[in-house]
Amino acid sequence: MKLPNIEDLISCGNQEYLKDLTRRLLQSGFGPLTSGHPQEDTRQEACKEPKQAFLYARGIDRGPREDTRTSSCGDAYSAYQYALLVDQGPREDTRQAACGDPYWAYYYALRIDKGFHEETWATVQGTSQESLYRTKINKEID
Repeated sequence: MKLPNIEDLISCGNQEYLKDLTRRLLQSGFGPLTSGHPQEDTRQEACKEPKQAFLYARGIDRGPREDTRTSSCGDAYSAYQYALLVDQGPREDTRQAACGDPYWAYYYALRIDKGFHEETWATVQGTSQESLYRTKINKEID
């Protein structure tokens, strides 16, 4: 099953939709997760893939944990989602992982840091995200 675009998830704003989508994605990848209750063995299995770890934290644990966060930081997209939807705020580890991709670094600065941060700025410089960063985050970067 293809993961939906994060922009669609954010713009929809429907928490029931997000919960249902998370449940369906988890069930499509892990048969034992149908109970919907946190279990160490299913969490360990989910933590083998960054996106699944994020979905487990969001839909099953319903909160942050070091093991799911660490796994989610395995790719920029999952780290961004984890910070936005599970941690609901910035952290150095998720920011650093999101900065693995200029696109997610820009959105991290915009939606999680809610402003300029040296690490996200360094990541977007010289990329197609630089002009967006200058326009929407900080117009006077020099």
